[in-house]
Amino acid sequence: MAINRENFKSWLKRNDIVPKIVSIMLAVILWGYIADSKTGELKFKLQINYKNLDKALTVADISEKTAVLRVRGKQEELKNISSKNFKLFIDLSSVKVGDYANLKIQAEKTDIAEEVELDISPSDLKVLVERKISRSVPIVPRYSGETEKGYIMGRIKAIPEYVVISGAAKLLSQIDFVPTEYIFLNNRNESFNSKVRLEKVSDDVEYSFSEVSVSIPIWPVSERRLVEVPISLRNRIKGFNYILSDEKVKISYISLKGRDLSPNELLLYVDASELLINNEELIEKGFSEVKGFIHVKNLSEDDAGIVAVTPERVSIKIIKEGNDK
Repeated sequence: MAINRENFKSWLKRNDIVPKIVSIMLAVILWGYIADSKTGELKFKLQINYKNLDKALTVADISEKTAVLRVRGKQEELKNISSKNFKLFIDLSSVKVGDYANLKIQAEKTDIAEEVELDISPSDLKVLVERKISRSVPIVPRYSGETEKGYIMGRIKAIPEYVVISGAAKLLSQIDFVPTEYIFLNNRNESFNSKVRLEKVSDDVEYSFSEVSVSIPIWPVSERRLVEVPISLRNRIKGFNYILSDEKVKISYISLKGRDLSPNELLLYVDASELLINNEELIEKGFSEVKGFIHVKNLSEDDAGIVAVTPERVSIKIIKEGNDK
């Protein structure tokens, strides 16, 4: 055993084994240190959320809706990080109604090491807060595709026909109607009803409901007939005068019993209570011009199918009494 031990020591010395083992161990330790200290960067584009916004208020204008978040740290700390670990927000608790405010964009992080650095670009934004108002606007169903050959689609109707929208006056003044998501005809040859969601026109506008039932009439093709019908205005607001761009519109219909409709058998009107008056435009120009949706009612006993109303909306000039002289 003594001879073998001496021979082993001699072999180690002759082949420089000990320095080689030490070098390898030092290299492993150094590699581990470098790997542990190596840094990296992640980049996420995130939506900006609102905090501490009074329920009676709403965001009317904002310079940035998203921001870029850069996350820097050791690669080991970054490997399990995703956009779900972060939330960007602005604090609206100190904002005054009607005034633009400069606010810092802040970040919340979840399950992230304290050593991780965050950088937000841009770092701040401008925001305008206004009081929330509501108005009723018509729902306009949309469709895609065609009916079966030999059939025609009538005027689509949403049930209910209106939705109450809430938001800033500046935003609501730009919304004349709310569209539905698309309804697919798929070569149908008979009338049907469909449940469909309302399309979101803005993230800052709320709806009183999000889904409607839509009635889609489909009839066998027959000769289309036209009748020109006068438009009336209902629910006028006291203190204002209204001038319609069109006094009459054309109704395209199919008479399922072969009889022509007279203008007196159809009631067409615009509801003034649905119109949102732009006060800034009223002060600047002396009038406000808006679009009004035309309502159609068939007063006849005959089953006449309304195919189209041309135009479906009319321009209306609203003038405050005393300014039209």
